[in-house]
Amino acid sequence: LLERLRDGAGTPMLDLLARPRARASSDAQHASMRHMVAWSWRELRPDQTHLMAHLSVFVASASTEAVAYVAGLEPAETGELLDELHGLSLVQRARSDEGCDREGSRDDPASCHVLLQPVREFAAERLRDDDAVEARARLRRWLVGRARALVSTRPADLAAELPHVHAAIVT
Repeated sequence: LLERLRDGAGTPMLDLLARPRARASSDAQHASMRHMVAWSWRELRPDQTHLMAHLSVFVASASTEAVAYVAGLEPAETGELLDELHGLSLVQRARSDEGCDREGSRDDPASCHVLLQPVREFAAERLRDDDAVEARARLRRWLVGRARALVSTRPADLAAELPHVHAAIVT
């Protein structure tokens, strides 16, 4: 399993559990993790899929405000959509040790959100290339603004954003 994860390109978690066709034909819905996530995805409204696709650019937990900025939505609307997606178990609330900006995570752990890796891979596949480029650019702009706001007041809080900073540099 470890070897398959290391060698997997693109979507290793989604592809890891894929069954060979002969075995999958009797139960197509549960033939792979991809089928299970796809079934859930088809049940979502367009505003929910939009938010999840944009949430996929985050490599670690993210605040509601960051997700709203990257998705181009109002924070209140984003919060409502995230609550709906939490209820559907497609978005998880991040534990306090998983990062997220400290502005909300210490007092309100519900403000940090993360996709499980197979869901993140699936959602990332659904984000059009030009939308992914724009979402990553918006994430970089948000990170720069966040860094400027924190550097003079609470520089240690920038550590929670390091996974996003690294991903922004790589992309």
